[in-house]
Order: sequence, then C-alpha cells, then structure tokens
Amino acid sequence: MYSYLKRPLLHYLSFTLVALFLSAHQVNAGSQDTYEKVRPSVLQVLILDKTSGTKSSFGSGFFAGDGYIVTNFHVISDLVFHPERHRAQYRNADDERGDLTLLYFDVVNDLAVLRSDNYQGPGLKIAQQPPHNGERIYAMGHPHDLGLSVVEGTYNGLLEDKLIPRIHYTGSLNPGMSGGPALDKDNNLVGVNVSGMGDQVSFLVPARYVSEMLNNVKTYQNVDFKKLVSQQLDIHQKTYLQPILNKAFNQISLGPYLVPGKLTQAFECWGSTSEPDERLYNASSHKCETSDYIYLSADDYTGTIEYKHEYFETEKLGVQRFYGFLERHFPLIHVTTDADEKRVTSFVCKQGLVENNKLHMKLVSCLRGHKVVDGLYDAFIILTTVEQDDAALYSVAMVSGVSYENGIAFQRLYLDAISMQAEGEE
Repeated sequence: MYSYLKRPLLHYLSFTLVALFLSAHQVNAGSQDTYEKVRPSVLQVLILDKTSGTKSSFGSGFFAGDGYIVTNFHVISDLVFHPERHRAQYRNADDERGDLTLLYFDVVNDLAVLRSDNYQGPGLKIAQQPPHNGERIYAMGHPHDLGLSVVEGTYNGLLEDKLIPRIHYTGSLNPGMSGGPALDKDNNLVGVNVSGMGDQVSFLVPARYVSEMLNNVKTYQNVDFKKLVSQQLDIHQKTYLQPILNKAFNQISLGPYLVPGKLTQAFECWGSTSEPDERLYNASSHKCETSDYIYLSADDYTGTIEYKHEYFETEKLGVQRFYGFLERHFPLIHVTTDADEKRVTSFVCKQGLVENNKLHMKLVSCLRGHKVVDGLYDAFIILTTVEQDDAALYSVAMVSGVSYENGIAFQRLYLDAISMQAEGEE
C-alpha cells in the first residue's frame, strides 16, 4: 500500500515542480522579451538647468515614430513655464545623449511630445484593442535614476467615474518611470506610466490619448505654450462643469439642514458622526471631492472640487460659550488652498451676515486668479448658520481652475443648495 501511494505522490510532486518551473520560465521570458525588443525605444528624459548644466528633474519617455518622443507633461512642465532656465535632453539605454525640443502637449491628460534631431529609435505601435482585465502587461522606465527597468503587472481596465480617464495597473511605478510605456504581450502600447499610490496600485494614461496628441502635432506649429495651457484647461473646465452647473445641486440631510451631496459620479463622499461621550457638543460631518487633478507644477495642482459640511449641536454649552466655540472653529474649516504666490494672486473676499433660503448665516466668498494661466480662477466659499443658540451648520467649498463666470455660478448654486428641512423631512 505504501509503495502504491508513494509513486503517484512523487509523480504529482514532480509534475507540479515542472509546471511551476515552466510557468516561471514563461513569465520571465515575457519580461525578458519585452525588455530586449523595446529597449532601443525607451529613453530617460532629463530636464537640465541651463546655468549649471546639471539635471533638475527627470522621467522616462519612448519613441512613437517620425522622431517623436512621448512623455508626461509633468516631466517637462518646466520647459513650458520656465524655458529661459531649462532645456531637455534624452539618454538612451546605451548612455547616448542628445537635445530634445518640445513640440506639443496635452496638459489635461498629462502627455507631451518632443523631437530629437540626432537619434531615431524604432517607434512603438499603439495597440488596436486594449487587453482584457487580468492580462499581463509590462511597464518600462528609469526608476530612481537606476537604469532602464521593466515591471510586470496586470491590466485592470479603466477606472470608473473619473473626470480624467486612467487605467488601473497592478504593478509598481516608481519616481522616474513617469512617461515610460506600458506594453501588452505583443509589445504594443496600451498606456503611459503616470502615477502610483504604492502597494502595486498604479495608473496609466490610455494610449488613445497619445494618438490624439500626435495627430495634433502637425496642426499646432510654433504655438505659445502658456496660451495652449490656458486653452486646454478652459475647454476641460467647461466640459466637466457643464453637467454640474446645468441643474440644481443634489442634496442630502445633515441634522435639520439640506446640504449639497454627491453632485456627479466623479465625486467620492464620506460621512462621520461623533460618538456620544463626555464632550460638550456633538458633531456630524459630510465631505465630497473629486480625485482627479491636473499637474501644472510641483506646487500647483488644479481642476479639483471639494466641499465639507459640519453640523454641531450642544446641550451643555451656554449661548456665549457655543458662539465662542463657533468663532474659534470658523477659520479652522478649510480645503486645499495652498499654492505658490508666484502662480496665483491672493484671495479677494467678500464677507458679511446674509439671509439666503430664509437662513441667516455668516458668509465669506472669495476668488483668486492664476497668474501663469490666463483666464482661470479658484473660487472659495465658507459659511456658518446663526439661526440657533445650541446648533449650527458649517459648510466650505472650493473649485479650482475654472473661469470667472463658472466660479461665481458654482458659488451661487452651492449656496442655494443649503436650506432648512421642512418639518417632518428629517
């Protein structure tokens, strides 16, 4: 009996080990094949300081045919906003270098195209069809300036409900790999490395936007790059704000109030309520924001909307102590407003006691303009109700990178979406 069982077990173990070996060999062969075949087409993109000649930043890129080199906009943004101080250079896997010239970009989708006049690598072909979810794909680039690398991962399709389309890639994209290609099993381009969140959660720009950008290169010759940024951002903000501003804001209940809720599927929302304890007041909150943003510089991100509501009520604080708490709390409620003062103006604000929807409130509304990108503004609004001696609603919102008219329209609709619930609705 022992020998009868032992033989099949050994046979099974031998078969399993062979299968595992073959599987590992196939995986390694796929990565190795991609590396060897695509190696001449993948470059490091260096942004150099003109005065010292040393690199100030770097990323990756790849040849797309006709001498075009594709990378991320965020890799080359200094060429757009500070061309007097920076220049671009490539370095290939054999450590050969040459100058690059910026031709065109798509700031919304974080893409750019450059040209080299002295090096022509084989252009990558764009995949005709995206891979199936779960298929292996291969991201290439220069992580942490350590040399050309290939990272094997999994294609997980487009993220749902995004203002700016992104592919979910299960693989590690590290700093320096931005702008490199992500390839299917046939070494066709399926996406461009753009960002990572750690734990093998990363994102790619879909390859179809590379095609659209390359089609525009010959149409837009000798463009004013700063003006092009303004034009592209203006088109984008009109596109995503139109369905939001064309109707009354969706509302949710918070205490006895109605407040703006999830405006579209592109918003992520959270809520919380404090636990009953020995605190002198109770608090409930609701927050929504878009997760998409547009990179302009290391200290300037735009194209976002975020807002937060907080409802406070107390049975233990007297009137004076409660209003003192509200006054101290008022400046603490904020959204992301940080930006380089060289790129945006200071907020210009109006404040006062107002009545809206039969609610009395303290209201501050602000606008600031972008200095580098003409015609775009950030709109900010914060309010607290003063209806009751033992309860109050705080609400704050900011929309960035919009036209002056759309900034005002958003503030108006936001304010109109705040009201007291009718009796029996709560």
